[in-house]
Amino acid sequence: MRAMIPVVAAALLDAQGRVLLHRRAPEKHHGLLWEFPGGKVEPGEDAVRAILREIDEELDVRLDAGGLMPVSFAQGAGQPHLILLYACHGWQGDLRAVEWPQAARDAGLGEGIGWFSRRELRVLAQGDAMPPLDRPLALALLRWLEGGAMSGEAAR
Repeated sequence: MRAMIPVVAAALLDAQGRVLLHRRAPEKHHGLLWEFPGGKVEPGEDAVRAILREIDEELDVRLDAGGLMPVSFAQGAGQPHLILLYACHGWQGDLRAVEWPQAARDAGLGEGIGWFSRRELRVLAQGDAMPPLDRPLALALLRWLEGGAMSGEAAR
């Protein structure tokens, strides 16, 4: 039996309700697919510390731990990865894809991050433009958003 590998991911939401997605580098597994930014929880690290660290490393921005809201989780059958998705609507710094290769930019593949409307996110989640475990997370996020979780009544 394989040990479970906890992974954290963030759905950064802007004032227009769009979601930031990160594009996987071309040479990586699931290369060029859109995913929620994040990564593995390190030994001795809790999920919140991990998401704060991962978003700083990947996007060069600082999240407020108090502004993180748990949304959903996903684990594929027979897969060791368990992804925990958090939503966040506030950060400090200018977003940039730190690990996105210059060669990809030069090849016209953009900056490695993009903002997606709810409709666009639904299209990505229902196709092959996202890794398999990100698809159910995207659909869960849409249900969560449609349920008013980001409205003024949302508890923080």
